[in-house]
Amino acid sequence: MVAHVMPTIPWIAFGILEPILCVGACFTILVDPHAGLRALGPSPEAYHPDEAPVAAIVSLANVSLLMAGAEFVCCYLSREVQVARAYICCLIVADLGHIFPAYKGVGPILFMNPAGWNAITALNIWGAVGVIGMRVAYLAGVFGEDNQSVGGKNGGDAKKRE
Repeated sequence: MVAHVMPTIPWIAFGILEPILCVGACFTILVDPHAGLRALGPSPEAYHPDEAPVAAIVSLANVSLLMAGAEFVCCYLSREVQVARAYICCLIVADLGHIFPAYKGVGPILFMNPAGWNAITALNIWGAVGVIGMRVAYLAGVFGEDNQSVGGKNGGDAKKRE
């Protein structure tokens, strides 16, 4: 019997792999916030440290950890299709919002020149675009239908009522 509401590929991607990557991002930032900040700008020479950006990036690390937990619960553990799908919709909005700071960090000229991006900028932009595509594909049913019979009262009974 299937134990998850999402089709297998999105369940693994959003319920296992992405939370692991978020935890990794969190701890990478916490180990060296200055390196994380340097990687977000157009060049290491443009980085001028002070306390405000360090506080902001450590807060970002905390948000990554929060997202990892929420994603694991909503996409991996949830037995409710509506919870998983609603969370994926929220993540699409967050992914779109993730691209704008990359734009602000490198400026409009470099943003329009992908050949000049460093690895972190490329990961922030192309990674966000890629997961948006995968999330939309999941919502559109490209990976198959959700497993409606997984839930407790609502999930299992909802199938019987139709």
